[in-house]
Amino acid sequence: MQKDKIAIAIDKGLLRQIDSLIDGIRLKSRSQAISFFLQKGLKEQSVKKAVILIHKDHQRYLLMEKDGRCFLDLQLLFFSSTGIQEVLLLTQDGPDLQRLKERLDRSRLKTEIILNDTKGTGDSLFSLKDHLEHDNFLVMSGDTFNDFDLTRMIIKHFESERIATMGLINKEKIDRHGVVLLDGALVIDFEEKPKVPKSHIINAGIYIFRPEIFEFLSSETISLEREIFPKLARIKQLHGYFTHGEYIHIPEKG
Repeated sequence: MQKDKIAIAIDKGLLRQIDSLIDGIRLKSRSQAISFFLQKGLKEQSVKKAVILIHKDHQRYLLMEKDGRCFLDLQLLFFSSTGIQEVLLLTQDGPDLQRLKERLDRSRLKTEIILNDTKGTGDSLFSLKDHLEHDNFLVMSGDTFNDFDLTRMIIKHFESERIATMGLINKEKIDRHGVVLLDGALVIDFEEKPKVPKSHIINAGIYIFRPEIFEFLSSETISLEREIFPKLARIKQLHGYFTHGEYIHIPEKG
């Protein structure tokens, strides 16, 4: 593997700590030690798995096209460009299921369709606990399209040390969307599809969760939007991140 030489300034105390871990067996030099711990730190603050939640009646949205490519293909590209390695698509047996399978089979990512007759986003996510409970992971609503700097959102998620990070955008027309109130970057109130909206900041349908989210979920949880996000906002465990990129609510496009 080709390596580049660089010059960096390191605190003397930190350098002594690095030197103390050079054992001559696994770590034989400063450069090897620094490289090892950089890789370890980056791995611990990365997101490798993504989930797409899509109801069987909405599967057709993922197959609709934008600029000659279907939304599912574009979302898989969006994930892979950020280092995500595995995508789980949770849905039910529906009229477009076979076409979705065919699209997923073409992807370079590890993908899996999981069929579960769950009632909403809450119990759907809970049903994936065995797949997701050990690492941070991303969740996206299948009826939305996002294209932005996802790497930066992941970084901000780890910096916030909150259980969840929600992608946000400003939108003039906010009917059929969840609306948030912010205190800095902290979501302090969340309301799904309010009759009288409190702001024009809406849920972009993309989230990053720590494994602790499963402490708030059960098979009886129906909706992330109506049950979980308001609760996380009340206990100051919901971080907001403005995506500043392209956002499409696909039903509005269709």
